[in-house]
Amino acid sequence: MEEVRVFKLISGEEVIARVDADIDMATATHLVLNKPRVITIIPNKDGGIGVALIPLSVNAIDDGYVIIAQGFIGYPEKVNPNLEKRYLSETSSIQLV
Repeated sequence: MEEVRVFKLISGEEVIARVDADIDMATATHLVLNKPRVITIIPNKDGGIGVALIPLSVNAIDDGYVIIAQGFIGYPEKVNPNLEKRYLSETSSIQLV
């Protein structure tokens, strides 16, 4: 079973993706990220800020799984419920309200 998680990479990016819920983050040497998206802050039309979810690899042939070494992950973070809903809506055919 997969769960949605956010990871801060050592390069500074925050990535949201589905990962195996049963993986032990403390001992894993790598993670398999399903449909990873970089969380990007952008200006909105009201002069405030918004969030865009950009594919982690825009050159990837398919938008599926990416394997990333544990050494590139700074730390995992909890997922904001609103961001999780948006991510799931954008990466699947499920529309959440």
